Amino acid sequence: PGLSGLGPSFLSLDEDGRVVRLDTFSKLLAPGFRLAWVTAPSPFVAKVDGLQYMSSQWGSTLSMLLLAKMLAAPGWLLGHVTALQAAMRTRCLALLAAAEEHLGGVATWSVPQAGMFLWLTLAADYEPGPLLEAMRRHGVAVVPGESCAAAPPPAGRRHLRLTYVIDPDQYNEGVRKV
Repeated sequence: PGLSGLGPSFLSLDEDGRVVRLDTFSKLLAPGFRLAWVTAPSPFVAKVDGLQYMSSQWGSTLSMLLLAKMLAAPGWLLGHVTALQAAMRTRCLALLAAAEEHLGGVATWSVPQAGMFLWLTLAADYEPGPLLEAMRRHGVAVVPGESCAAAPPPAGRRHLRLTYVIDPDQYNEGVRKV
């Protein structure tokens, strides 16, 4: 829990100065909170900084002031991250319970260790197109695996990405509709 126990980042393994890491406060603080940072070799960061200034004059001053106040409060970030992790774990467990109840024989999945997504692998006899259309008609939003695959289709075709960011009491009904 908290910030401990995280595995090594690619950036920490970089020995040649080729890794560029982009991070955002959007997932950590609030959707739409458009403040982010880049960690990379100094010459690259200097170029990004110049381009950012030319394109948008940097970020929102109000957002930056709010973030500075939050980060300046002793222990605030660790407390917020810990609470967020607990809430996400509760939501994840609720989605997993709904999947166990309603998706046996339809899909398989692995229990997420972090993040906010549950990846489903559809059984061989399910065509994703009609299934996605039926979910849309029932108000269930998922992301097709093809949209996230690094390779061109058919990569990801049998996969669906479900998120667990809504209230836990909504998962059973949503997954039942799938």
